[in-house]
Amino acid sequence: MTDPVAVAPAPAAPARARRSRAITILSAALLLAFAGFLVRLHTAEPRLAGVAEPERALALLVGRTMDVETALTAAPGWERRLYALTLGDSGREIDQAIAWYEELADYSLAPEVDLRLAVLRGEAGQLDALRRTVGQWETRGEPLSSYAAVLAAVYLDADEVDPEDVGAALETLGPGWFADALALRLSVRFDEPGLGEAARRSIASRAGPLLWKLRALTAFDVALVVAGLIALGALRRRPPEAHAVAEAPLPPPWPFGAGLATLVRGGAISALALIALLAGDQWLAQRPLLAEALDAPILYVPVVLLAWRALVVPSGTRFVAAFGLRPRPGGWRPLLLATAALIAAGAVLDVVVGLASSWLGLESHWAEWFDADLAWGPPAAVALTLLGTVVLAPVCEELIFRGLLYGTLRVRLGRWLAALVSATIFAIAHGYGAVGFVSVFASAVLWAWAYERTGSLLPSMAAHVANNAAVGLTFLWLLR
Repeated sequence: MTDPVAVAPAPAAPARARRSRAITILSAALLLAFAGFLVRLHTAEPRLAGVAEPERALALLVGRTMDVETALTAAPGWERRLYALTLGDSGREIDQAIAWYEELADYSLAPEVDLRLAVLRGEAGQLDALRRTVGQWETRGEPLSSYAAVLAAVYLDADEVDPEDVGAALETLGPGWFADALALRLSVRFDEPGLGEAARRSIASRAGPLLWKLRALTAFDVALVVAGLIALGALRRRPPEAHAVAEAPLPPPWPFGAGLATLVRGGAISALALIALLAGDQWLAQRPLLAEALDAPILYVPVVLLAWRALVVPSGTRFVAAFGLRPRPGGWRPLLLATAALIAAGAVLDVVVGLASSWLGLESHWAEWFDADLAWGPPAAVALTLLGTVVLAPVCEELIFRGLLYGTLRVRLGRWLAALVSATIFAIAHGYGAVGFVSVFASAVLWAWAYERTGSLLPSMAAHVANNAAVGLTFLWLLR
């Protein structure tokens, strides 16, 4: 009698591999669906829908911009030419403000929006457009008919105006450049020196400090560029091997497929968490600080934790060593030099992108970068916003887009192609227009090059922190 043939169990590895591929495919589908949802959400709604109190926001932004233009009239000629090169001329600024207000007037029914647009047109000398506006307002009832009488008297040489209408228009405009510009015109038109003097004092109280703030920011930027050039010179005098801050392995020790799968799965987890956050919007709407505090961790932490568990641990590498997060002996000096050079290069890139976009007639939309919490939020909201944009976002984005995405692409691609592909994805993820896309893309290529050159994410993290801090603190200093 023969022994029965034993049936060997099917190997478990292929089954696990199939499950792993299924999870990755499902994650990719979820991530693509979520990206499509975000694209549809952003394209279906006007850009202004994403701005809290757009009427207040644009009035603040345009008012401060016009105050800066007024302040520059007191600057020496060479200084005005310098700011015209880097900031744009006043004619372009007021034309841009008019375009933004025309967009807001189509979106908002608030009468003050139409009134501010009319003041801008009057100040820009667009009298034909203003005349058409006044003719329409005269038949539309209050308060527009009263505003029409004031505008006709100020800019279109009407013979008289009711002082009560003037007071109502100035009250609607509120304190700031719009009311002062209208008051100055009224004082000249109707010989009211007291009104004009009060408006000039109001303008001077804002324009003088703004000019000195602008000078301080410019001097600081110049100092950063000079320091960066000195640092770059010091780096060029050192041999290439002395540029290393740490010894992060590039390409990294994980397989190409595993790296992409981890990024896709981590992104899907973040998408699910964000969907849950959006679903609880009504509850979170009553707790805005909590929503602000949860935003960055939900977006970044799942990807970083999954990468640590699925890529770093199996490779037998410590997390800190995998991304060069601890300088080697003697690595602090190249870290400081590389960071200074990157910060300076970023400042120069911003100027170049600004000049190129101005020459091409491209402008970034103000809603892309305006932050209501920084503009008028309470101190706790300001602190949370700065924590998220200045600390969490730069650190986590460098880990994800340079450490994981660029590193994974380096397994299969050359350094420059990996840098270009990862920078493109990084720029698309920010959701900016053409000017913002180019700026973010250029910075991402620069930071990937620094990672490759120094063997550490620390220089790009520090430069990213400095870039975001400069934007946030400039916003606070000039607009708040």
